Formats: sequence, C-alpha cells, structure tokens
Amino acid sequence: MRRRPGHRAVAALVVSAVVAGTAYAQLAITSNNAPTNGPIPVNQVGRIVFSIRNTSASPIDIVSFTQQMLLAAIPTGCQGITLSRLDMPGMQAKTLAPNEQQQYIATVSPGFATPGTYNCTWDIATNPAMAPAPTVTTSYQVSATPGVIDVQPPVMDFGSQTSPAFEIQQVLVTNYGSGAPAMMQIVGDAGSNLSFTGACSGHTCFTTIGGAGSSGGVGIKCQPNSTMAAMAQLEVTTMPGSGSGSTMPVNGIGSAAISCDTFVGSQIRIVENPIAITAPLGQVGSGSATVVAMMGSASLQNAFISGGDATFKISNCGAQNCTFPAIPTPTSLTVECQTAAAPKNATLTVVEPGGGSDFKPIVCTSSGGGPMLLVVPGSHDYGTVPVGGTSVFMFELRNMGGAPLTGVALSFPGPQGSHWNASSCTPAAPCTIAPGTSTFTTVTFAPTAHGDRSTNMQITSNDPASPAFVSLMGVGTGGVMVVTAPSGPPYDLDLGTIPLGQAFSRTVTIANSGNAGITAQITGASPPYTITPSSDFITSTPKSFTVTCQSNTASANNDQTLTITSDAYMGSPQSLDVHCTVADTLVQVMPNSFDFGEVRVGSPTQRLTVTVTNPASATAAAHVFSIGLRDPRNGLALVPASTDVTLQPGDSASATLELSTATDTDLTGEFLDIHVDGAMLALPVGGKVVTPHSRVVPAELDLGTACVGTQVSGTVMLINDGTATLEVDPPQMDGSFLASSPPGTTFPLSLSPMSSTSASVAPAMSATGPIDGTLTWHDDTPNDFEIPVKLDFVSSGTALSPAALDFGTVAVDAAAFPQHITLENCDLAPTKITIKAINTKKGAVGAWVLEPRLGYEKTLQAHDKQGITVTFRPPARGQYEANLEVVTDAGPRTIHLNGAATGRDFDNTSFYACACSGSGAPSRGWPIALAFVAIFRRRRAPSSAR
Repeated sequence: MRRRPGHRAVAALVVSAVVAGTAYAQLAITSNNAPTNGPIPVNQVGRIVFSIRNTSASPIDIVSFTQQMLLAAIPTGCQGITLSRLDMPGMQAKTLAPNEQQQYIATVSPGFATPGTYNCTWDIATNPAMAPAPTVTTSYQVSATPGVIDVQPPVMDFGSQTSPAFEIQQVLVTNYGSGAPAMMQIVGDAGSNLSFTGACSGHTCFTTIGGAGSSGGVGIKCQPNSTMAAMAQLEVTTMPGSGSGSTMPVNGIGSAAISCDTFVGSQIRIVENPIAITAPLGQVGSGSATVVAMMGSASLQNAFISGGDATFKISNCGAQNCTFPAIPTPTSLTVECQTAAAPKNATLTVVEPGGGSDFKPIVCTSSGGGPMLLVVPGSHDYGTVPVGGTSVFMFELRNMGGAPLTGVALSFPGPQGSHWNASSCTPAAPCTIAPGTSTFTTVTFAPTAHGDRSTNMQITSNDPASPAFVSLMGVGTGGVMVVTAPSGPPYDLDLGTIPLGQAFSRTVTIANSGNAGITAQITGASPPYTITPSSDFITSTPKSFTVTCQSNTASANNDQTLTITSDAYMGSPQSLDVHCTVADTLVQVMPNSFDFGEVRVGSPTQRLTVTVTNPASATAAAHVFSIGLRDPRNGLALVPASTDVTLQPGDSASATLELSTATDTDLTGEFLDIHVDGAMLALPVGGKVVTPHSRVVPAELDLGTACVGTQVSGTVMLINDGTATLEVDPPQMDGSFLASSPPGTTFPLSLSPMSSTSASVAPAMSATGPIDGTLTWHDDTPNDFEIPVKLDFVSSGTALSPAALDFGTVAVDAAAFPQHITLENCDLAPTKITIKAINTKKGAVGAWVLEPRLGYEKTLQAHDKQGITVTFRPPARGQYEANLEVVTDAGPRTIHLNGAATGRDFDNTSFYACACSGSGAPSRGWPIALAFVAIFRRRRAPSSAR
C-alpha cells in the first residue's frame, strides 16, 4: 500500500478521575500517534475527528469543551478552531450511557497561511464533575505541499462489542484535489466483524468525493460475527475517470486504522438445521443434533428445549433441560417428541461453560401425515448489485411430511418479481420431493433497474399450508442520465444569430437520477462550436456543459447534431440539435449571454443592460434600426421598448431588460432581436421567476421495534414541490441515531423542482429499550424541518419495523414505489404470525395491495424473519389512511398506512420513496426517477437560418 507524507490530526487521552469522592468514572478518548494522509493546505478548511466513550458503569454528561489558554491567551493557530458533535454541528453536550461513544469534530477555519504544526488543548466539563477535568488535545499540520486525501478519524476504536449488539461510527474523507470517484475498502477483517452501512454493505463502498476541500462520510459498523478481534484498515482509493480538471492521481490512497474487539460469546454450534423428527402418528420419534466447535475447541455444559409441548425431550438426560459435566465436542444429542396430526415446533439450545450458545429449530412431523414444505433459510439479503449484474443464493426445499411433496414451484408475483429468477422448481417445470428428502434451487437477483427490488418469493405445492413465502432483499445500483436543459426530447439548443468574432454560449444541464455515479460527455462538435468541459462525473448534483458558438466568418447555417452519452444504464445516448447563424456585422453586443437564471418570487426586479457597440476600428457607421423583444413574456420588459440610432465608430447604444418578480415566469423561447444595417441579430433570453416550496415525508419516523442486534433503518424524503431549485444542507441527527445521505451526495445539494432527496436514519448502537431523537434538515425555502425518530429494541417477542408507512402523493391509478415491513421472532421458541386485516380510516381499502395477502400465516423459527410488501395504488383522488393488523403470539400489532392521490405533484425520485428497510437493506441512494414525462412544445419561428 502506497502512503503519502501526512499530518497529525489526532486526539489522545484516557482519563480516570474521582467522582463525588466515592466512585471512579472513565472517559476513553481515541488516540493515534500515526500521521493521517495529507496535511491541510494553507488557507483551506481542516477537520479532526475523535471519539469519547464512557467506560464507566454509570451515565456521564459531556457538558462542554473550553480551550486552554497559554499566557492568558489561546495559542496561535488555535483561535480559528471550533469543536462540536459530528452528528450535530454547533452542539457539544451529550449524555453518554455506559459503553456509549460520541464522535466530535474540530474544524480548522481557513486562513492559516503559515505552514506548521499546531496543538490545541481543551478542558472537558462533565456531570458529575471530575477532578482534575479531563482534557483532549487536537493537533493539525498546515503544509504548503498538501496531500490529496485526509481520512478522519485516523483511528476508529469500537471498544469491545458483544454479539448480537453493534455500534456504528462515521468516517469522514476530505478531498484537497478535485471531485473524483473513489473506492473505500475495509482490509484485514478476517472475522467479518466490520461492514459499511448506509448505501454500501460488506467491505467495499464506491462513492464520490467533492473537490476544493469538501468532505463526505460513510458509516462503518462493528458487529461481532466471530471471536477474531478486528484490527483492520480502511483504504480510500481514487479511481480513473475522475472527470475534467481532476488533480487527484489514480490510486492515491488515504487510510485509517480500525479496532473492533469482539465477543461473539460462542464457539459451539449445532450442525443440523432444522433438527428433523419423523414418526408414525401418535408415536415417539427421535432426531440427532450434532454439536461441534465453530473453531478451536468447545465443551457442552447445558442443553434445553423451549417452545415445545411436554413430549419434547433430550434423550441424553430424559428431560427438556440437561446439565452435563463439560462434554468435549464434537458430541451428539438425541431429541425426541410425540407426533401429532399437525406439525409441532420447538427450539434446541446448547450452552458452553463460558455462556456461549447456539440454537436450531426442531420440527416434529407424522410419517403418515401429508406433505410439509420447509424452506431453509426463511429469508435472504442479497445486498447491493449493479444493474446488469447478478447475485445468487441457494435455498433448500425440504419435505418434512410423510407424503410426496408435488407441484413445487417458485415464483415472484410481486411488483419487483421481474428482477428475480429460480434455476429449478419453476411453474414451467415444478419439482416433486419425496418424504424426508430435499432438493436445492438457486435464486438469482438480476436487477434491471436501480432501487430497492426486495420481494417475496412464493412457493406453491400440495402442502395444505401452500403457498409459502420467503423474503428476498436486494437493491439495484446504477446511473440514469437525464438532460434537464434544454427541455425535450427532442433536445434543441438555439444560440441565435450572433455578430462576427463574438462568442455566445448556452448551457446543457445533465442530471443523474440513479443511485450510482456516471461520467457524461457531449461529442460531435466541430467549428464554430466548442464544448466545455469535454466530460464530467455526475452524482447527485446536476452538471452544466457550455456550448459556445464563435466565428470570424459569416455563415447562414451551422446546424449540427451532437451526441450526449454516458455510462448510465438508462437515458444514454441522447441527440442534441444545435443551431447558430453568424451574421455579417462587426457590431458587438454585450453581455454575451442574456440569462437571468432563477429569480425567486418577491425578490427585487432584475435588470440586464444590453449594449450595442460599433467598434472604434470600424470604417463606417452602423445603423441600429431596432432592439426589441420578439415575443414579450409576462413580467419581462425592454426599456426603451424600441431603439433607432446610428452609431459612429466607437459609439454605443443601450437598452435594459427588466424582469418583474411578482409571479412565476418562464422565459424559455424568448429572443432579443437587434436589426442592424442589413443583419438581424437574434439572441436568446433565458431565465425563470420561481417559487420555493418543500415538504418532508414522513413527518414522524416510527421505526417500530427491532430485535437487539438487528439493524433497521428508515428513510426520510425532502421533496421539492415548488418551481425553484433548492439548496439543501446535510441532514443532522441527534439522540442515538445516525443520519446519512446517498453515496456521492455533495452539500449544499442543488435539488431540482419536482424531485426529492433522501436521508437514511439508523440507530448508532443496539441495546434493549427505547431510543429516540430528532432529524433536522434545512433548505433555503427556507425551512428547518424537525422529524421525530423513535425505535424500541426488544429482546423477546416479535419485532415489527416500521410502525408506519407514508407513501406521499401519487397520481390516481398509479402505483407508488413498494415499501416493506419486516417481522422478526426475537425468541428462541417458535412463534406464529398472521396477516389479518386492513382497517381503512379514509379512502377505499382496495388502494392497498399486500404481498403476502391477507390471511397468510407462518410459523417463525427463532430469529426468523418475514417481510410484507405494501403497494399504494389509489383508485381516486383524496386522502387515504388505513391500519394493517398483524397478529402475533403476543397479540395484534398495527402498522399505520398513509397516502394521498391529488394528482402527481412531484416525480417519485427518492431512492425507495420508502419509510424503512430491514436488516442489511440500505435505505438510501441518489434520487431516482420513477416516471419520465415527454413534453412537446410548439416550435417557435426559427431565430437563425436553417
């Protein structure tokens, strides 16, 4: 791995102090003496991230940070530093529960022009107060020869995590070059205890880092999957194809060390899944459970059965709960039960001396009974897969009954079914499975479009409980190229009729409505046209390409067809017709572009002065017969309305374009006609008067309940339903949650009208009990949205997440993007769930489409999951509200459903348009377009010769 000389940007200390004279409290502050990658350039912003963890057994309040003074003054180089929580800029206070950590960021303001190293020490005020007060020192280096990438924090320490709990911390990457795509990799995590969160999963994340000192972040989760402590490395690598003007070298690497001490709590494992018992009806049958060590050695000390009736026993001791003198593994247990007409379920748990355990379901069936299908596993998460790529997983289909299982067919009937397929046991070629045997089938996730493509696989057979449903989670990733200006298709750009030698330009704006970056370019231009830049990398923010026409030779027709291409899977290529006539006149017109841009309603009247000059080098006078608007628009005026003047060499004449901002106005198609001598110049006038407006969906994010150790996340959409482009700040989350934006999103974000962006909200750690917080999100409407967020981690019962789904507004008879509910059995004992009813409060009940449908029942084994897909398809205008009732062993549970049909008032451009996703399913991505509307405008009279 290639490294670059760097700077220290570290915080180092572990504090132990007496609290109230009776107890000890500890704050552990992450430390690292190794340099980070790339010093802070002079006169640019620097960032230092560190973490404070409460290592005591009691809560501690972090109250504030105060800089220490040197000789009654703050040391030179430290005056420009501000310190706040990483998740809530401007805030310092935080109550830390035992073992909870909080990340802080020290921001070095630009302005330090003198290279050097600066050490700044802060006193930390706590409650209870500590004596002496704990301190933290932040160090940074300013350099005249900076590196390219800085990764913060230089050390990410998760402390000790115990399965199934997890913790998430944020890594911040600052780019001191230009915008570029980048790859982040977690290297050295042999035990698979670490993973990216948000839009990324696993050990690899592709993102985009903005330029000019901008930064971007991604979450990293530590959740024990093995007893191997993770001493890993985060590597950030810039990639080829960085776009025009990038100064980032290929394979420039930044890095950070990651420490995750884990305790999975168990080396012991049961091999069989499930433990199958088959016997004649009413007879006692038995099955074997092989107990092994996952790695190294393990001993069996205790085994017990939960969730079954009294006929379930462990034959080794003749009871449901057995204690052994540490039996070395491998060893075998015999489990027995008395069969009944209906299948019976229980759970076997084995425990080793240290307390580590494992469990597997027991299924007891009658050999004389009918067929019974069991699918192993009961759900699977495929993670993220590029559009056009595939991910495969093998499922076991087992006949647990006493008769042949026939007509076994896998299908995918939900709205996302086209992205999934099975290798065998299909409706066209169903399978037959003999009693007590299995067959295996491979299910492939092959997304043809980006976004959340999760579905329920339906399995039909002659099992009396048919059909069965298996939850499949998967997200497709890919870019979608959208030309937002000029309007189209067809796309037509008229630069008008221009004078000799003068350059006139118009812009082409290209957006990416997918969830992966794209590189776009415009090709095919020849003189008198030029295009800048030649290509650009586009993530969440649209990019503009400038088309310029300039020639010293008069020409009546310069029509060309250019090609707009990209590596997006959709929307490319597009054709762009450009037109420009070069008139035979030497007069010069300033400015060379008449574009007001976006002007907001109620702002001061906008003015552009038009100046026509007969150059001093001219040999004759120029007669300007008129300056006028071709098709005056509401709110646009030319003062004076007309001009008739003779200009001697060196003389000028002026007029003023005035744009009123009283109401919305679109100047597209307007031209300023200037009749001079025998030429008619025609120069396009652009701009809009716009009204800002935005809203968020949902107004409250209720993530319901989750089993301890299961990560759930929710999505909040900020919708621009006005006519103005909005500037959106990054979402901020307080409490015990983290808020993240789709990878590659740069802030402030330019959010186009009738589109949306999303924020993914996930808990920062899991521990039994309720947690809450508030998501704050600012835009320049201006709005400061505050969205309450809540989640309850439970250690028993059936968890259900989310507790509410909000589909926003869709068109009548159009289907909103499907949303998903996840149920999980948190207990060792099996539990039964039933999708019982939809009780409507407003609107027709038929607006809600479920998969699986009402009446579906399923027994969830220990920690099994079942997904429910909900689609909103309103048949008429109006507000729709309903409660979906799901019955569990603990009683009925309710999910609130909300939606409206008042005509589509925005393109559904959220990554999911979703309020929540279950474990591992990333709820994030750049805005996506779910509908494209072709707008055909009446062609106006041509302004330039064809």
